[in-house]
Amino acid sequence: MRRIAAVSTGVILALGALTACGGSATDRAEDAMNDALSGSASVQLDGDGGIKVEGSDGTVEFGTGNLPADWPSEVPPPPGFDVIMAGSTAGDTNWTGSFTAPGDQTAAVEAYVRDLMNKGFAVDGNIPLGTNGMYGLVGNGYRVDMLAINMGESTQVTMRIEPLP
Repeated sequence: MRRIAAVSTGVILALGALTACGGSATDRAEDAMNDALSGSASVQLDGDGGIKVEGSDGTVEFGTGNLPADWPSEVPPPPGFDVIMAGSTAGDTNWTGSFTAPGDQTAAVEAYVRDLMNKGFAVDGNIPLGTNGMYGLVGNGYRVDMLAINMGESTQVTMRIEPLP
């Protein structure tokens, strides 16, 4: 996952530099990055600024609005939130996602946590529920750690999911 994060950072910087140049420059940047990676990872850029990086140790997407295909259905994204970034490691060992929604969505986050609890998740005793925007849940074969931050104009939720041993 570290390699994917490093490649993703490079991709974001290169894409930002080429955004003003148009689609053909983006295609050239994608080709150049894939050539430089020599098959160790694959970069796909879409016309709307989305980036998908796939490697042997996992996948990460920025700005595509998509979750990885292997995202656990037992932990859907928070309703009403848009996907900013999402990724997974190879072998279904963990998933990470960042989500955003306009305004103060504290009540929506709390309703989402209650919904997960109604679907079989329990509070993880290591994380006091809702303290400083932190939530920890365990159930349905997964541990879910969340951080929700009201930033005034928007609310950000970052989530990490891992299978239980």
